Amino acid sequence: MSALQNLQAATSLEDVASLLGFSPKGLAFILYKIPVEQRYTTFAIKKKSGGEREIKAPIEQLKEVQKRLSALLYECRAEIAKGRSGPLSHGFRRGLSIVTNAQPHKRRRYVLNLDLENFFPTFNFGRVWGFFQKDTAFKLHPKVATVIAQIACDGDALPQGSPCSPIISDLIGLLPVWWTPR
Repeated sequence: MSALQNLQAATSLEDVASLLGFSPKGLAFILYKIPVEQRYTTFAIKKKSGGEREIKAPIEQLKEVQKRLSALLYECRAEIAKGRSGPLSHGFRRGLSIVTNAQPHKRRRYVLNLDLENFFPTFNFGRVWGFFQKDTAFKLHPKVATVIAQIACDGDALPQGSPCSPIISDLIGLLPVWWTPR
């Protein structure tokens, strides 16, 4: 079965743990036993435009779970995108860079460059949970959607600094635009 089919067939934390290469006890410990306030280290980095960006870096155990979830979701997106035209978004994609992003804009009179302030935190727990449960490309079991949202979110939002925030925000923001069921 494909990565997407495996995820769609999952119905429990145990199934998600297996897909991510963790024991159910290990995943449950990370999600339910480590106190919420100890899961992330928060610090600020300077932005080129001035000001600071708050980063929430997950502790090693959680970071490993998030990396594996991210890899699984990238596989799912690749399956969903088969036969579709090029990407609508450019960020956080393997094989793409600032150079490949700039190429279509060469010799343009105007180019608008934006940095959306606090982008990842605008995706709250309910939105992540609801997307994976209701989106036509995923339609995951409610328990599986809950586990994914628990892995991905810090409290009630996707954190800036998590390995899975980019792919999840990309899926939520763009799948409805270019996904049409076959």
